[in-house]
Amino acid sequence: MKLLEAVFAFIHDFYELLFPRYCLMCGRRLSRVESGFCISCLLKQPFEAVYEDNYDNEMARLFWGIAPLVRAQAFMRFNTNSDVARPIYAVKYEKNPEAGVVLGRMGAKILKEKNFFEGIDMIVPLPLAKSRQRRRGYNQSEMVAMGISDVTGIKVSEANIVRKQFRGSQTRLNQWQRQANVEDCFEVVDSSFFEGKHILLVDDVITTGATMKSCCLEIASKTKDVRISILAVARTAH
Repeated sequence: MKLLEAVFAFIHDFYELLFPRYCLMCGRRLSRVESGFCISCLLKQPFEAVYEDNYDNEMARLFWGIAPLVRAQAFMRFNTNSDVARPIYAVKYEKNPEAGVVLGRMGAKILKEKNFFEGIDMIVPLPLAKSRQRRRGYNQSEMVAMGISDVTGIKVSEANIVRKQFRGSQTRLNQWQRQANVEDCFEVVDSSFFEGKHILLVDDVITTGATMKSCCLEIASKTKDVRISILAVARTAH
């Protein structure tokens, strides 16, 4: 048994030599026991439930009156060019889908302890337009959703809500431009699929919530007896 363990350790170390892994926050090379983030970065506690109350909080209020909201939460505060922004940049701009999975697992472990996922029937990642997903190679929100699913056991459903078009990035737009940019850009494929379900919509970063609002409006207007919860990796700091 010890010989077998030694062989596996050698293979692992050789693989790590060829394909080293680095911390998504500080960039330091990871040890064998570290995954995604180094212990030093995790000790800074960058990940935690942003809000004490899952329903009455400033992010949830963005969606009051728009969707039959059950709860809304994020597990990071997003500050441009900060260390905690780096893993999000990795999954969005650096073709690192595994970073999204790692973030999803991390957030799910934290929020599972707070019963955030209680009663949720399915995880629905916010879709990208087909043209944009082809360019990126994957949907970053789907990667996060897969990580959440790994921890919670809740299945991911990505096929029943589609984004019909992409009118350009939201990054440099103001609040009103953002809303107009994503108006009527989602479509529910089969409304009966969501009926009677509690779905968790997942996105990477929520700022004004314009894109998520548009998605919520489409689901709520086309589906009877649906309940919606919202989870973002990060909420933009104000």
